[in-house]
Amino acid sequence: MKTKLLVFVTWGLLTVAAVGCASGTNSELRALAAAYDSDGVADLPAGTIVSAKVGTLCTTGDAVTVESIVPSAPTGGLQVDFWAIQPNEFQVDPKGEHLGGVTGARFPVTPGQATGDKAIVTGKCPPSLTVASVDVLSQVLVTASRPTAVTASTPGFTVTYRAGGRRFSMLVPHGLTLCAPGDRRTQGC
Repeated sequence: MKTKLLVFVTWGLLTVAAVGCASGTNSELRALAAAYDSDGVADLPAGTIVSAKVGTLCTTGDAVTVESIVPSAPTGGLQVDFWAIQPNEFQVDPKGEHLGGVTGARFPVTPGQATGDKAIVTGKCPPSLTVASVDVLSQVLVTASRPTAVTASTPGFTVTYRAGGRRFSMLVPHGLTLCAPGDRRTQGC
């Protein structure tokens, strides 16, 4: 099986922009990003899976449990086949090395990676939403695919989570495009 490697760059400090908040609870989940990012993967046969990091999360108060991660406004049949939350990789890798995206496979399991009812975000968001230390961030991992022969994409991912006994949703504004073979007309392909 041919494996392609996507490269993502993560710095010791990240520029922060809050996106989507929940009210009426002592905790809100926030997505931290330098901007609305997007990744494109070219020339993928239908059914090929792609694993990518699509954002980082923190909480404004108590721990929150992530219940699901799905594409927001997907086109072309893009779907999430697997998702996980894990500590920022710079917390678990003392050498400061990090994984890029992976085409054709799921991310390898790393210490602290969790899904389902164990996908808990505990890192507290900084008071000033301009920079965040990597030790408070949880990474969002998705394995996505497009079962159709056309290019598939999403502008971001909707994260549903539980805080204070209530359910909330928020947008992680990191897009993903899985390009059909030969597609050069779609942005990102």
